[in-house]
This record gives sequence, structure tokens and C-alpha cells, in this order.
Amino acid sequence: MECRIYSLYLCVKDMERAVAFYEDFFEQPAAVKDLVYSVFDIHGFRLGLFAYEKMHEPHTFGTSCLPSISVESKEVLQYKLEQLKVVFPITKIGSNWVAEFADSEGNSIELTAPAENEKEAAKVAVSCPCKRTKCERHGDCEACRAHHAEKHMRTACERLQEKAERKQRNKKIVK
Repeated sequence: MECRIYSLYLCVKDMERAVAFYEDFFEQPAAVKDLVYSVFDIHGFRLGLFAYEKMHEPHTFGTSCLPSISVESKEVLQYKLEQLKVVFPITKIGSNWVAEFADSEGNSIELTAPAENEKEAAKVAVSCPCKRTKCERHGDCEACRAHHAEKHMRTACERLQEKAERKQRNKKIVK
């Protein structure tokens, strides 16, 4: 299973006030402004603001943080939910399948999977460090590794890992 955590949303009572607060806090405009769901893109991490009352959803403050975990397909999503207490059934919302389950402490966790053109949507969800974003293999780690192995070249991931390891070794030497 490959999973990624790349978004989180907070429930808000007053969308206009919340957007203004976070625009000031992040020193950037919202990527999406909406009466029900507004979004901030924080270096690829999506922080959403959800006006739960407009959707007539109950909410208790103190539990307003809903981590959202993305998996590669609806099949994986269904498999993961089999052993969990589902609190929001699998529903297609936009271009995703969405469900929520309760963790061992009673916290709600959202689980999503791409619904349309799943392979392409999964590629977009991948946090690929390679700067060649127009490459046909961008976000497809398996194809990228195979291509680079054939060319006897390291991938961007491998180069970044080596750089991090060198930096860590140099830190130890300096101390």
C-alpha cells in the first residue's frame, strides 16, 4: 500500500473571517475561496476550511481537525475500511472517493482515493521531487526507476537522499 498525507481541513463558523485570518497568517491569498470550502496551498500541502453549518453537519469544537489520507485506488480504500468503524460511507465527491472512519480514540479520519482517471489522478497526488514536471514518468516512481536504471543514472529521489545523507555525515564530523 502506498499512502500519502497531503491535506487537512478545519471546521469554521464564519468562512470570511477564517479566510481573512489564514490569509494574514500565511501571508498569501487562499488558492480557492468558496462559501463552503476554501483552500490554502502551503508548499503542496492543502489546508482546507470547511463551513460545516452551511452543509447542515453537526460539529463539536475541539475535534475540528480531520486528517485526510489518500490511497491509490477505490479498491485499497474499500479494503482498508473493512476492519474499521466507518462513520461516513464511501461517497464520490468531485474527483475523489471519500470515506471517514473512527480511530481507536474516536477521532474521525478521512480516507480518499481518486475516482476519475485514477492512474492520472494518483500521479498528481504523488509528491515527486523531480523538477522535470513535464516528463511522462513524473510521479510514476516505478517507471522512473526503470528508466534511470536503463540509462545507469540516479533518480531525483536517489540524488536528494544522497545529499541528505552527506549533510547528516558532515554535521557529525563538525561536532
